[in-house]
Amino acid sequence: MVIADLQRELCGWISKTDVQELIAYELGIRRSELATHAQQELTDLQQKRICDHFTRRLNGEPLQYILGEWDFYGRTFRVTPGVLIPRADTETLIDAAKQLLQPGDEILDLCTGSGCIPITLTLEVPETKAIALELYPAAVELASQNATALSAPVTVRCANVLSEPNADLIGRFPVITANPPYIRSCDMATLPVEVQFEPKEALDGGVDGLIFYRFIANVWKPCLQKGGKLVLEIGYDQAIAVTEILWQEGFRDIKTVQDAGGNDRVIIGTLDN
Repeated sequence: MVIADLQRELCGWISKTDVQELIAYELGIRRSELATHAQQELTDLQQKRICDHFTRRLNGEPLQYILGEWDFYGRTFRVTPGVLIPRADTETLIDAAKQLLQPGDEILDLCTGSGCIPITLTLEVPETKAIALELYPAAVELASQNATALSAPVTVRCANVLSEPNADLIGRFPVITANPPYIRSCDMATLPVEVQFEPKEALDGGVDGLIFYRFIANVWKPCLQKGGKLVLEIGYDQAIAVTEILWQEGFRDIKTVQDAGGNDRVIIGTLDN
């Protein structure tokens, strides 16, 4: 069977883009190159592998886990089950944080997951470096691998954000970033099937979705330098609630940034020392 025939057969079941990604992945080429290979004959083994991946996607497994990688802010990150998938929405946080950083600054990233936030920021802003904290060993390992693969000056530590910071982090950072879990517990069961393949602990933000924001704003603010900035990704309907949390914890000049879809996505607060 040639590529064009297999593509037509599979496109009736999942999106054309997903089919093209799966075929291109098996062939080791870019999706944009498929047109020039349309009449290439596939081996039986290639067909089997593509169909196996197709079945996984048809069953709802995220494309990113099947491919084992995904692009974020123009760079390719390894992605594995058990770690939150980097999303385009989070690029809004990158854009916002870049404006706050100076060459040579050090960043602290909480709930780092794949490491996409600190890795991207250290590569986008010259001479910056970062410490990234993550509780789960699989994510710690993945973030470390991504940092090494992309030659990013990021040190990944295993740490629980819902606990006190180590003494060596106090008063150290001009900017702290985080994309914490922020889905309400009662909403977890209603998430799309493919999102439910992602780790619950990276999504569930407690009864009201705000437990991590309260803890970060209260317990981790001593890690900021005087006048330091806290840059947080939020759910589309959480801007007012998170703003109130930051205000109560002594943050001022609080700003909300919208994503490409016009939804509230990032909050920036300045610690009033």
